[in-house]
Amino acid sequence: MLKDRFIPARIFKLRLWNSSPTFNAPAGSNTGSLVLIYSPHMRLLRYLLLLACAASAAGQTPPTYQPQIDTLADRLARDIQRLSQPPAHKSALPPRILVADFPNQRGQSNVLGQRIADALADALQTRLSPNALLPRKQFQEAMQSAGISPDDLRKHGVLAWQAAHTGANLLITGRLSRTDETTTLELTLTHPDGDQVSTASTELTLSPDLAKLARDPVDWSPDPNAAMVCPSPADTKGATPPKCTLCNPPSFTEAARKAGWQGNLLLKVAVDEQGQVHSAIVLIGGPYGVGEHAVETVRQWQFQPATKDGQPVRICVPVEVNLRYY
Repeated sequence: MLKDRFIPARIFKLRLWNSSPTFNAPAGSNTGSLVLIYSPHMRLLRYLLLLACAASAAGQTPPTYQPQIDTLADRLARDIQRLSQPPAHKSALPPRILVADFPNQRGQSNVLGQRIADALADALQTRLSPNALLPRKQFQEAMQSAGISPDDLRKHGVLAWQAAHTGANLLITGRLSRTDETTTLELTLTHPDGDQVSTASTELTLSPDLAKLARDPVDWSPDPNAAMVCPSPADTKGATPPKCTLCNPPSFTEAARKAGWQGNLLLKVAVDEQGQVHSAIVLIGGPYGVGEHAVETVRQWQFQPATKDGQPVRICVPVEVNLRYY
C-alpha cells in the first residue's frame, strides 16, 4: 500500500510566546505557532546534535600555554603543601593564597598577564583544599571599591600589604618577559611580609596574537562609588604637584604608643582644585589603627593645588608617613 512507503510520524504543535529567542510571532499577534515533525529515524540525528551542543557549552579549547601552567601549578602546590607539614615554616594557619596579575617586562598590567594568572589560580584550585585560593575577582572588587588602581599595586609593598589585609597569608607574584620569539613567566611564592618560599619559571607556548596581549592594558574601570576616585593619568600628565601649606604630621595611636610600634605608612590623597583634601586612603598601613588615624589627620591638610597649563586641577598623590620615636 502507498501508506507503507511513508515513515510514521507524529505532529506536535507548540505555542511560543513572543519572548522566545528562537521564534518571532507575526506582527500584531501575541503568540505564534511552530509545527515540528518527529519520526523515529530522526532520533540518531537529534542525539548527535545534542551531543555537539553539550560539547560546545562544556568549555573551550584550553590555551596553548595550559601545559606549562599545569606544570607550574604542580610544583607550587607541592611547595604550599610542604609549608603545612611539620616543622611549620610560619604557623599552623591553613594556606590562603592570592595569585596576583603578572605585569609585563615594563611593569605594566596587561591582558595576557591577567589571563595567565587566572589560569594558574584555576589550576591551583584543583590541587589544593577548596578554600586555599583567595578569589581573584573578589580581591579586584575590593581594590576597586577602595579606590586602589593597578598602578598602585605595581609597588610590591602595596600589593603585599593589601593581600594580607584581605586575608591572604601567601602571595604568588610574577613577571612576563619576552626575548625574540620567547615569552618567559617568572614566579615567586612569598609570605606578605616578604619572606620568600620558592621561585619557578617557564617558557610559555604563545601564538603571535596571544603574545601581543602582553602590550594591551587591563581594562580596570574605577568604581564610581569607590572611597576615592582619581582622574586618569592622561588627564594629569605634566601637572605640577600640589604643595603642602598646612600639614600637621600624623601621630601614634595610644595602642601603638603602648606597644612601642613604629614604622612607615603610605597613603593616597586626592587634592581638589581648591587645595582641599577630598579623600585619603591607606595603601600600606600598620597595626593598632595607625593607618586609619593617619587618614583622619591628613584629611585636615591644606595644599596649594596642582596645576596644568596654568589651571588648578584635581590630582591624587602618594604621601609617605614616617612614625618614629626620636
